[in-house]
Amino acid sequence: MTKVIHEKANIQSELDLKSRRYIGNKFKLNDWIFNSIEQEGIKFNSFFDVFTGTGVVSEHANRYCDKLILNDILYSNNVIYNAFFLNQNYDKAKLVEYVSYLNSIDSEKLRPNYFSKNYGGKFYEEFNSRKVGY
Repeated sequence: MTKVIHEKANIQSELDLKSRRYIGNKFKLNDWIFNSIEQEGIKFNSFFDVFTGTGVVSEHANRYCDKLILNDILYSNNVIYNAFFLNQNYDKAKLVEYVSYLNSIDSEKLRPNYFSKNYGGKFYEEFNSRKVGY
């Protein structure tokens, strides 16, 4: 699904988009990508991130352009893009309350689940993966 962001994106400084991790996360390539663009003298008003993934390249591109075009077929990623890149109001107190609730869960008391069975001990620690699955 491709999402076109028509207005200047609003990245919330309280949250850190690069904390979303995938194998192949391009965060460490940002400086190289944009230094290369600058060295070539390329000027742009829009940016198409064809493999958006975590969104870290788009977040960096947002500093240089007025229009972002993000491409990803995962519904969960599109939800994240809406949260980080659209200029919309949100209830910060509600987010803090929800994050506090999630952080208070004792993951050692959670039963193994699909996520922990498939990703625990591989990409996430066992008890963290139980919490993600919960």
